[in-house]
Amino acid sequence: MDANDYIPSDSEVADDDEDELIIPQASYSSDSEDSVSAVPTSIKTVWETKKFEKILDKEGRKMWKCHFCGVERSEWNHTKAWHHAIGGKDVASCKRIPPRWKAVFARFAAQKETKKAARDVHARNLTISTEEKDAVAFALYSKQKDAKLAARNPRKADNAKNLTPTHDEHSTVSSFSHPNSLKRSYFERNNQVDSSKKSKHQSLLITSSAKNNPAAERRLSLVINHLCVAHALPFSLPQSPLFQNMLVHARNTNNTYKPPSRYEMSGDLLEANFVAYQQDQLNKLLMNVHTFGIGIFGDGATIVKVPMMNILACSAGNPSCVLDVVDCTDHVAEGNKKDAFFICQQMLPRMRQIDPEKNLFDLIAFDGAANVQKAGALIEQHFPRCTVIVGIEHTVSLLFGKVMAVRPMQEMCQFAKLVSNVFGLPFIFYASINCLFNFLL
Repeated sequence: MDANDYIPSDSEVADDDEDELIIPQASYSSDSEDSVSAVPTSIKTVWETKKFEKILDKEGRKMWKCHFCGVERSEWNHTKAWHHAIGGKDVASCKRIPPRWKAVFARFAAQKETKKAARDVHARNLTISTEEKDAVAFALYSKQKDAKLAARNPRKADNAKNLTPTHDEHSTVSSFSHPNSLKRSYFERNNQVDSSKKSKHQSLLITSSAKNNPAAERRLSLVINHLCVAHALPFSLPQSPLFQNMLVHARNTNNTYKPPSRYEMSGDLLEANFVAYQQDQLNKLLMNVHTFGIGIFGDGATIVKVPMMNILACSAGNPSCVLDVVDCTDHVAEGNKKDAFFICQQMLPRMRQIDPEKNLFDLIAFDGAANVQKAGALIEQHFPRCTVIVGIEHTVSLLFGKVMAVRPMQEMCQFAKLVSNVFGLPFIFYASINCLFNFLL
């Protein structure tokens, strides 16, 4: 055999492969995704970057986690999250954030500060404009009230002539002329009184009075009307028991009170009111349940491209109690559907929370869709006392939808609308009956 025809053995081939095999060494990077394509140029919230995540601990408390350094903090505090990224007060800065990501959060922080400064300037300008308009409106309103009072009772009109506000150091009308007052908020500026000049009457908390100052009453009524008009609130708002209850509690505070911020309104205050109302609804739901039982029902809906699912319960004490409204965005974004298994997964935990012994729920109501009917059959396996029924209103709605799609019925509806606009509602009843009778014949 010639030397050129030499064929190496398998063991020699394996040895040669091992000699030529190059194993790359694993290298650690502070952020494997730290590239121009992976790092965004601008963000709207820190949560959208997925570098800061909202989580819940074992006890269900709200937490947020930094995926750069792994630190976890309490509450879903957006401000503290980006302060942690760039370094700020009241929170330790992140030691392992890459420079590119830190620049992104720094630009985000600068935008937030710029917007905040613009809002402050707008608030100061609005305050000045509002105070000037309130002074003019108060003078006109007082003049109208005095004229009406004089027409009814001239003797009372003489006692109410001097109601024009004076431009003293505590006046809200003249406060906009002081440059230093613009550094404080509208509420703080109009309620600040020099402690050295407080009288005994001003120092005490006044909760009731035999007779109010007519000027103060008129100013308050004017401000309430301004609030309703500016925020498109109904004019019936002052008659609302909730609004009147707010005024009662406002009398029990002094001039150091500050209204809650929008973060408190959308955070702790909203959560407290939600828990209170939910607990009240659950207490009503559980009234006489051992005698009459509990029914559960729900349906899926897509509201402004947001897939959702509502879960409600009913009993003799509460005919409609909202247990939960599930946001299915993440589930659908992964390519899944609101199938029977998913619906069952959402409803069973709520049912077990109310009825751990599985002896209260006895009715499940869904529409005629196949997925919810299958979900009801699955729930029956976990709650044997339950019976699944079909909600008739969905079937009736589909039936009338098909009936009204017929052209003669559409023409009848258009004719009924025309008659209603011309002659009014009493005539439309007889005209509709006549048209329907002719259509059936």
